[in-house]
Amino acid sequence: MKKQKKGLTVSWSDEDESEGDVESEAAKHITALTGICMSDAESCDEEISYDDLAASYKELCIRSEKVCKTLEKQKKITAQLQTERYD
Repeated sequence: MKKQKKGLTVSWSDEDESEGDVESEAAKHITALTGICMSDAESCDEEISYDDLAASYKELCIRSEKVCKTLEKQKKITAQLQTERYD
């Protein structure tokens, strides 16, 4: 990763100063970080075949379904534990 030192100065002006000093304080404490990340992985510019895309989509749908089922089980367990706690 190649470091680049850059600064950022933020300022704005509101004709109506009714919101107080909160905005001006926020402007004083803003720091911007920038960087360049080099990757050895395949380029995002390469074309993906429809079959690869469809297979990835199907895998993600299956994974999403599993996550949703797990979440529902956890919700039931949480509700059960809360009722036991208050009984």
